Amino acid sequence: MVVMIAIQNSNGEFLMQKRVESKGRDWGVTGGHPKHGETPEQGIITEVKEELGIDIRNQKIIEFERVVMARIVI
Repeated sequence: MVVMIAIQNSNGEFLMQKRVESKGRDWGVTGGHPKHGETPEQGIITEVKEELGIDIRNQKIIEFERVVMARIVI
């Protein structure tokens, strides 16, 4: 499972994160793999704290979607 979060400020701007060199140094949203036993929501909170140093435990999540995606190469 992978979790991702789009963080938007009151001006409508989104927080983007520059990836490390080993991941192409491109820009993206914060995300990662939840720890064993974490729910997706807990995983998002953990990833934001680890990657950005921001504690969002007391923030209201405006929208939450569970998406199942499959990718195959034939």
